Amino acid sequence: LAWATPEACKISTASGKTLSLAGALGIASDITINGALSVIGNLNLGGANVTFTDATNFAGTTGNINFSGADITINNLKVDPQAPAESVHFNPAGKVTYAATCSSMLPGTYNDLIINTETKKNISLFDDVTVNGSLTWAAGRIALSGSKLTVSGTFSGNYTSDHMVIMSGNSQLAYQNNTGSAVSGLELKMPVGTFSTTSMGEAQYYYSPATLSDLSEIASNGYVAVSVKGEALRGTTSDLVRYWTISSSNADMTGSLAFTYDDADDINGYGTSEKNYWSVLHKVGDTDIHDESNHSPYNDNTINIASGKICGVWTAIEYPEVVTLYSYNTGDWGVSTTWTLISTGSVYENPTGRVPGPKTDVII
Repeated sequence: LAWATPEACKISTASGKTLSLAGALGIASDITINGALSVIGNLNLGGANVTFTDATNFAGTTGNINFSGADITINNLKVDPQAPAESVHFNPAGKVTYAATCSSMLPGTYNDLIINTETKKNISLFDDVTVNGSLTWAAGRIALSGSKLTVSGTFSGNYTSDHMVIMSGNSQLAYQNNTGSAVSGLELKMPVGTFSTTSMGEAQYYYSPATLSDLSEIASNGYVAVSVKGEALRGTTSDLVRYWTISSSNADMTGSLAFTYDDADDINGYGTSEKNYWSVLHKVGDTDIHDESNHSPYNDNTINIASGKICGVWTAIEYPEVVTLYSYNTGDWGVSTTWTLISTGSVYENPTGRVPGPKTDVII
């Protein structure tokens, strides 16, 4: 069956019911669908506008939906997260726009994708999406529910907790090299973050981007992927309550890394009198690589790794700043008035009451 007239097509079913398409239907004009849509046959949509009206309006497909139009706008889409949607296809040279009324996106491979999400609003993705052309996304948040978003371009813009890619489950944000040849020296800012829910049921969003710089060679069709979780890697209170995982088609990829975290991620001692530092913890497989020489001040909300292999899991561990204490006068070893931070050993300065301990050098 084909609908080739220039007039818009409207398909309706009773409220709360699902419209099941078992045969083949081609519609070349705009279409409005009143009711939830389930496709077990073949549906070809070639018009410029596809509009849904029901609250949850895409009930999945075990058949095929082909968006063959060159410039399609999808309005008011809300996908059932449990619905199968493996066979959604888009024009490989076309453009798809999700209007601000959409709360979900369809999975599949896009050429150019425009997401017009409103500020502080989320658009959800329940299955994998690949963007081979350009991604235009000026506001709002893309929520990945265990899914993977792969892009062929780099992210640029002002990202915040109101404008980021939200990670949950095994979500990933990936860059894929579609240039046709190997590239190196790239800088990739991956605008990722997480959310949690308060006891009052309110969502709290945490922006924690990863910046990858001076990357070694990414082969044609190769990729680099980042994920982040808002929990301690080892479950200990000395760990930062956040960790990032980097994977790549090149397991030996090298580069520089910078991770940003929120004050709320530091649950053990932020603002206390003892100044601590973050030591980098890099986990590759079952091996922990703990590098105390590679550290950052613990209250600047960043973890920096100058250079090295980037694949694996990254977080930080608190450890005391290395200090030198000098004897001030005769006294007890464990009493602060015995020690000074002044190298002459004759002037008392020990405002935080330090005594010798781990990470302390002593000169008598």
